[in-house]
Amino acid sequence: MGIAINRAPSCEPEHLLRNADAAMLRAKQIGGCCYQIFDETMRQKTLALLELENELKTAIQNKEFLVYYQPIVELQTGNISGLEALLRWKHSVKGFISPANFIPVAEETGIILDLGIWIFKETCKQLKSWNFPITISVNLSVRQLEQPDLLDKIDEILTQTEIDTNFLKIELTESVFTENYESIKKILEQFQARKIRVSLDDFGTGYSCLSYLHQLPINTLKIDRAFVNRESLEIAETIIVLAHNLDMDVVAEGVETEQQRAQLQSLGCEYGQGYLFAKPMSDRDIGKLLGIAKNI
Repeated sequence: MGIAINRAPSCEPEHLLRNADAAMLRAKQIGGCCYQIFDETMRQKTLALLELENELKTAIQNKEFLVYYQPIVELQTGNISGLEALLRWKHSVKGFISPANFIPVAEETGIILDLGIWIFKETCKQLKSWNFPITISVNLSVRQLEQPDLLDKIDEILTQTEIDTNFLKIELTESVFTENYESIKKILEQFQARKIRVSLDDFGTGYSCLSYLHQLPINTLKIDRAFVNRESLEIAETIIVLAHNLDMDVVAEGVETEQQRAQLQSLGCEYGQGYLFAKPMSDRDIGKLLGIAKNI
């Protein structure tokens, strides 16, 4: 609930309603089931968000978005086994803007729907261009999964690009299962029918879906970076054992030191992702790293 108080006799009703909407948005952002009273600080934040929303729309028109790729490697050999496609925004004036600053706004405003389809299409086009046997993972949020025509759009892209879907993965977070479990399950089954594999990202940090894991067509669990430190290795080991018992492989995120790599490997974790191996890179730099620059 959002509350706005009229302290000026000349205040227009539309202005008051906008303020109440801003307060309601803030209430949702902090978890809902509460109320927020509009104040000046909130107004400034609202104006900043509106400006960012407009800049996002302009960025789409001006083609300021890029796809970067971060390698996923085999911990035992160090060989690159896959890539995660990551959205990047190179603002025409401000330069690169952190995803943490614009993804939540894109989600809230629905802009993420267009961006999600765009990054999926760009990833498929890149797979086709490289013509190289490597799996690329693409992130999808709850809001994207709830699009009624999501599968139709995906099928259209797959038909256009004619890629081998065995080299595609969809990454989801645990939060997608908090609502509409049955509908999400059906979508995952449709991915499976198209031979698109599924990874569960940031496992262990969100809403637990342990009771659902054995019912879902999930191929990979990704251990959140919070559990790759020495103090949390027991949790990491539990996740690894759970995944293997369910015939899933495991990727550890946020691996930054050789010690972390060695410890995770000793626990049976097959794959790792993090700055120890490589930062997210442009398609050209990834192509050079993989030795396929001639195809890009």
